[in-house]
Amino acid sequence: MAISVRNYTTSIPVRQTVGEVMDCLAQHGADQVMLRYDGNRQPAGISFSIATAEGRAGYHLPVNVDAVLKRLQQHKAQNVKLSHPTREQAGRVAWRTIQDWLEAQLELISNGLVSLDEVMLPFRLVDGNGTTVYAALKSGMLALPEGGDR
Repeated sequence: MAISVRNYTTSIPVRQTVGEVMDCLAQHGADQVMLRYDGNRQPAGISFSIATAEGRAGYHLPVNVDAVLKRLQQHKAQNVKLSHPTREQAGRVAWRTIQDWLEAQLELISNGLVSLDEVMLPFRLVDGNGTTVYAALKSGMLALPEGGDR
């Protein structure tokens, strides 16, 4: 089966996409937006807060450029248009992917199909250190009851 990587040919700079993501969040009610940077001073995630029915909530969307680079390297073997994937290209692809995903989720919310927490719960911040619900669950800080018959 061929590996499909959406946006792999994008030439749109990361900073442009980041600006578009921030604008999209603001248009959908975010009142605070913050970027996180990696060791190379490249944007590696975006955090935002937004008013919900339960009060203000914070969320963090990580952008794993290294995972996208690995995927592009796998894709290279099957697509001659991608002759030498770079971390820079992976960054452009990763941020366009985040933008596509976020816009789709916000459209679902705007149309009343789901609530913000239904699609964003794993990314909801649970403390002041940037820990998300997903990270807390994965590390054992947050435990769910065992499944079983009810």
